[in-house]
Amino acid sequence: MFTPAQTLHPAFTHARYTVRRKAFSLLGLKFYFEDEAGQPFAFVKRKALAIRESLRVFTGDSEQQELLRITARQIIDFGAGYDVVDSTTGQQAGTLKRRGWKSMVRDEWVIMDATGQEIGRIREDSIGRALIRRFVFAIPQSYTFEVGGAEIGTARQNWNFFLPKLFVDFTAAGNRLDPRLGLAAVALLITIEGREGD
Repeated sequence: MFTPAQTLHPAFTHARYTVRRKAFSLLGLKFYFEDEAGQPFAFVKRKALAIRESLRVFTGDSEQQELLRITARQIIDFGAGYDVVDSTTGQQAGTLKRRGWKSMVRDEWVIMDATGQEIGRIREDSIGRALIRRFVFAIPQSYTFEVGGAEIGTARQNWNFFLPKLFVDFTAAGNRLDPRLGLAAVALLITIEGREGD
């Protein structure tokens, strides 16, 4: 059960949202997180050619207020762990770890809380569809989020190959997942996993 030690930023209160990739960005990947009314509430930037994988989440594309920093623990690691830190408090929200070789067949991530304990998993929808996607990149990806063996969220990609969107639904999560970890996981899925299809 997640109980925040302090009031979280309003950007982390959205249970349903859409992630849209910015077109024609030459300086790395950029994504907008939009609420159900289509209003942006967060912006994610991933630098091009970075030695160590790092994502930064801001309140907007002006990049004036940073919300999260998501950083790989090692420079080169196929099963990399990504620490998620709340930029406003300096508190570590948890860690997201890609299951390296297993993700060659079907994408899978481990969700860990701030103490390093595994609390859940993120899985690509099915092994069959995952295998087809390795050869036919136009097939959209879909993920389920599980905590304590129960499905608490989904992230489903649209069919637009050039400007992919991810439709996210955490309405079943309640207090079982820190929403900062949920948002960070979605950011990693659309950048790390999505990059493999680019």
